[in-house]
Amino acid sequence: MSKKKEIVVFDANFFICMNSIRAKNVLGNLDTVASDLGFEYYISAIVFDEIKAPHTFREKFQTIVHVEEITDSEIETIKNDLSKQGIRFPAQDPDLSLLSLSQKLLNNDHGLTIHLVSDDFKLVKNASFFFHGQINILSLSSFLLKIHRTIPNKQLRSYFKNIWKKSLNYTLSYMIERSNIYPAEEKITWLIEKAISVTQDSIITQDANYVDNQKGPVKFEIGSNKYEQEIAICEKYIENQKLAGSDEELITGILNFLENLKISREYVKKARKAIEKHDSKKAVTFLKKGNGFLISLLQIASGQLNNLKDYEIVEKLICSEISKMEFLRAFLLISLGRVNDAIDSLERAALFSTIIHNHQTCLTLNYVKALILLFHGLYNNAVMAYNFTEELADIYNDERLKLKCAIGKAIVLYIQGEETDTAMAIMEEISTMDMEKNFLDTIIVFSELGDYFLALGHSQLAVNLYNEALEISIDYKLKIRSDTLIEKLK
Repeated sequence: MSKKKEIVVFDANFFICMNSIRAKNVLGNLDTVASDLGFEYYISAIVFDEIKAPHTFREKFQTIVHVEEITDSEIETIKNDLSKQGIRFPAQDPDLSLLSLSQKLLNNDHGLTIHLVSDDFKLVKNASFFFHGQINILSLSSFLLKIHRTIPNKQLRSYFKNIWKKSLNYTLSYMIERSNIYPAEEKITWLIEKAISVTQDSIITQDANYVDNQKGPVKFEIGSNKYEQEIAICEKYIENQKLAGSDEELITGILNFLENLKISREYVKKARKAIEKHDSKKAVTFLKKGNGFLISLLQIASGQLNNLKDYEIVEKLICSEISKMEFLRAFLLISLGRVNDAIDSLERAALFSTIIHNHQTCLTLNYVKALILLFHGLYNNAVMAYNFTEELADIYNDERLKLKCAIGKAIVLYIQGEETDTAMAIMEEISTMDMEKNFLDTIIVFSELGDYFLALGHSQLAVNLYNEALEISIDYKLKIRSDTLIEKLK
C-alpha cells in the first residue's frame, strides 16, 4: 500500500453517474488507484445512503471508502459559519455533511491535499466560500481526468479515459435535459454575475470610465461623455442628495422628469425586496411595470421637451434606467427557466444602451447572450450570437472580446461535432496571433473561458484553456497568474 498522500471526499453524484454510465468494476479500479497514487477515500454516512445500488455494491463500497457519521449539530455549525459569510440559503444537509467531513479531515491531516469531488453547483459554491482555497474542488470529469493523467498503469489509463468521456456526455445531457431548473440555472446566474455587473451603478458612469481608459479610437461619438456634469447632478437629485444652487439651475427645465425617475427607481427597490424574499415572479412583475412607466415617460419627454439639450439628458437617464431594469429582469427570468424571455430582455437592454451610445454595455450584454445560448445547448443560435458580438467588438476595437468570441465560437462548433474542421481552423488562427501586445488580455480570456467550460462540465476543454493561459503566463514570467492557473489544473 502506497503512503497516503491525498484525500478524496466523494459526493453521491459521482457514483450515481458511474452506475448510470455502467462503468465496469469502478470500485475495484478505484481501489487500485488508491494503492498506486496514495489516495484515501471518504464519504459521509448520510450521503452514502443516497446511493441506490445493490447490496453487494454497498458492502464492497464500505471496504474501499471510509463512511463517516456526521451529527446534526456538526451540520448546524457549518450552516452558522456560512450564514456569517452572507449565505442564508445553503446547500441541503447531506451536502453540508461533506463540508463538515472535509473540515474534520483538514484539521486531522495537516499538510495533506484534500479533494471534494462533486458536480452539485450549490455545494461547490458553498465549499468555495467555506474553505477559501484550503481544499481542491473537482467536478466528476475533472477527477477522472486527474486519474487518467497520473495513473502509471496503461490499462487503467485507458479505462479512466473511457469513463471520463462517458461522464462528460452524461453530465452535459443531464444538464441540457434539465435546462429549466436547478442546477443549470444556478450556473447561468453565476455566469451572469461573473460576466457583467450593471445593476448597482450608473451604466453611463461605467461606460464613461471605459471610454476614458481606451487607447484606440471608436468609430462614432460616445454619448456618455456628453453632458457629464449635468448627468452627475441629475443622479444626485434622483438620489435625494443636496444640490448647490448653481447646480440646480442647470437642471431646472427637467425637474418634473427627474421626479418621475425617482418613482421608477421605487420599482427597482420593490423588485429587490421581492428578490430578498425569493419571490422572483413578483420581482419580474415590478420590473415590467417599471419599464412600462419609463417607456411612457420617454415618449412624453420627446413631445414636451423642446430644448434639445434637455431632451438628450433625459433620454440618456431614461434609457440607462431601462437598460439596467431589462438586465435585472433577464437575470431573474433565467433563474425561472424562461430562457427565451430572458434573451428578449437582454436584447432590449442592449438596444437601449445603443440608443445612448453606451457601446461597452451593449457589447457585454451581447456576449452574455451568446454564453446563455451556449449553456442551454442552443448551439446554432450561440454561433450567430458570437459572430454578431465579434463583429461589434471589431467595430469598437475591443480585441479582448474578439478573442473571447473566436474561442467561444470554436468551442461551440467543436461540441456540436459537425464542423470540427472549422473549429480547429479557428483555433489554429488564434494560435498564430501575435500575443506580444495583448498577452495579459489573452491570459485572462483563456482562464475565464476555462472557468465557464469547467462549470458546463467540459473538463478537457477547460484544462486545454487553462494550459494555454499557463504557457503564456510562464513565457511572460507572471508568477502570480501562473500559480493561480496551476491550482486550477490540479
